[in-house]
Amino acid sequence: MLVSDKVSEEIAREAYFKMGKSCYAQDDPENAGVNFRKLSKEVKSLEGAEAKYRVAEIYFRQNQFDLAEKEIFEFIDMNTPHQFWMAKILILLADVNVRKSDFFQAKHTLQSLIDYYKISDDGIIREAQKKLNDILELENFEEQSGQEQKIQHSMLYHIILSPLRKVIFDRIMA
Repeated sequence: MLVSDKVSEEIAREAYFKMGKSCYAQDDPENAGVNFRKLSKEVKSLEGAEAKYRVAEIYFRQNQFDLAEKEIFEFIDMNTPHQFWMAKILILLADVNVRKSDFFQAKHTLQSLIDYYKISDDGIIREAQKKLNDILELENFEEQSGQEQKIQHSMLYHIILSPLRKVIFDRIMA
């Protein structure tokens, strides 16, 4: 559609990115993914880095954790200069690890991000810390869990609001 000798690579990249963002905002992951995948072959540009992240995120939201993880590791190997998107992909990797019940790896990924991420005002450290706290809190709950806590499952389930907490809590109570 946009490939032409008359359309520059930069204009085509911007158009695919805007179409992807528009589809994503309209909760149309299929078409968002199509547009983002066209850009995700490189992560040197800001659009390419975000597009690669969005492709992995779409797979994650569709519960396709192996595909999400594959995209994440490809992203990491591509060595983007955009630290924000590298940090976001690491947070997504922690989420994938939680969904795969690898809490150890999820905690260490988040802790490394908290310890070594240099930018303090873009929300990354706060998001990583919240997710790490959620994991630690639920692991603590699991350790203290007895039969009486399992009976209170439905009441406690409504208290735990974040999606990460819900996933871990469901696994604990299973």
